[in-house]
Amino acid sequence: MRGIKMSDIILWIFLGINTLTDIKNHTIYIAVTFLFGALGTVIFACAEDGSLLSLVSGTVVGIGLMLLSVLSKGAVGFGDGLVVAVTGIWLGGWKTALVLMGGFLLAAFFGVAGICAGRVNRKSEIPFVPFFSLSYFIFYMGGML
Repeated sequence: MRGIKMSDIILWIFLGINTLTDIKNHTIYIAVTFLFGALGTVIFACAEDGSLLSLVSGTVVGIGLMLLSVLSKGAVGFGDGLVVAVTGIWLGGWKTALVLMGGFLLAAFFGVAGICAGRVNRKSEIPFVPFFSLSYFIFYMGGML
């Protein structure tokens, strides 16, 4: 397994905070999200190996999710898109898209299992950030990020 970098720790803290607030309050704190986004942008600007294309493409993945939120009239949370956009600053486009797809699959599995168990219905609100964070954890521990 590769060594843990400071950016990995910062991203874990960011996802941890948002996972807890999404589970507990079904909300994403905008100030915290923008703080970590600004921090990621500053670190990116100081890094020698940073690619502007990577930063922009990672952010675009989250912007796409925010657009989906607007088009779906809130069926997908706008805050989820913000979290994905900020994660994209840290990971870049392809890795963020991979983690997002993994989060969608985990959420779908949970939703279907919940419906089968009678715990949730089609109208139930399910916080997405925990699934996104779990997807990140799985890919990270699997050495794919």
